[in-house]
Amino acid sequence: ASDSVVVTVNPAPPAAGAVLRLQLDGDALDSSGAGNHGTWSGSEAYTPGAVGQAGAEQTDTQILKFTRAGKFLLQIGKQNTHDGNADTRILLQPTGIFVDPSSNEVYVSDGEHGNHRRVIVFDGATGALRWRAQAKGDLSAAVGSDGRHAAVVTTDNELQVFDQGKWVWTERLPGRVITAPLVAGERVFVQ
Repeated sequence: ASDSVVVTVNPAPPAAGAVLRLQLDGDALDSSGAGNHGTWSGSEAYTPGAVGQAGAEQTDTQILKFTRAGKFLLQIGKQNTHDGNADTRILLQPTGIFVDPSSNEVYVSDGEHGNHRRVIVFDGATGALRWRAQAKGDLSAAVGSDGRHAAVVTTDNELQVFDQGKWVWTERLPGRVITAPLVAGERVFVQ
């Protein structure tokens, strides 16, 4: 079932914050289980054998990793704790997660509404910091990556690209972008 889609369920009980993986015909393949603190405005990432989820509410300062069966595996950050932009252990309203399966790196676009404004990358197994980069503006979309380059879009419609934590280039876009950039073959695609 390689053709599938990942869906975050509306945070209303009884399936509050569940992440589901569905075949394109609608048949359910599996899910993360309920109660994993995901929110409607957050983001999810799906990799073989695991589901990660972030919430974008004011008190969301962590991302969580679960097995497909819902067993807790890893926490990066700590719920409802924030020590400022320099703190690389705590997130603040993470807007999106991208997992590079080849390196097991977790790319997080971190911050909404003037908060962190950064791309921060963690080791997917241990949660250790790999690198971080400061975006120039509020983030409007999740992070996209090819495992080397990471791209985000700001609310001022600026596409910003980083290479292993170093700023590479910025391009002003003609329209608003609300989806994560697709980074592939040393190119960045936005919709």
